[in-house]
Amino acid sequence: MKTKLINYSICLFTTFIIGLIATLIVSLLTSLQVINSETSKNIMVGISFFLSMLLGFLIGFKEKRRGLLNGLLLSTIYLSIFFVMKTINANNMSTNAFIIIGRISLLIFGCILGVNLKH
Repeated sequence: MKTKLINYSICLFTTFIIGLIATLIVSLLTSLQVINSETSKNIMVGISFFLSMLLGFLIGFKEKRRGLLNGLLLSTIYLSIFFVMKTINANNMSTNAFIIIGRISLLIFGCILGVNLKH
């Protein structure tokens, strides 16, 4: 259990750092008017999909077994955090259901792919 928590923490931290760097780059490009705000919104959705897949892949690769179970656990954690944030800040959060389903699917697929990758 302790190694599972450490693996999840390392993967979440790595994904957070990559997401932070990508977000800073996109916001810098937007502030320099290289890209417009509508394009930056679409890029951010793409980055969130990529990070969901990356998080699932890293956790599946670290755990080395039970990819579907780990993916479902990650999806449950994601949904619980999402609904808590939506409850706290209901006015500012408007996310399309297709985006939520896409992120959940990519989390599960990434875990399965990470487990089945040859080590």
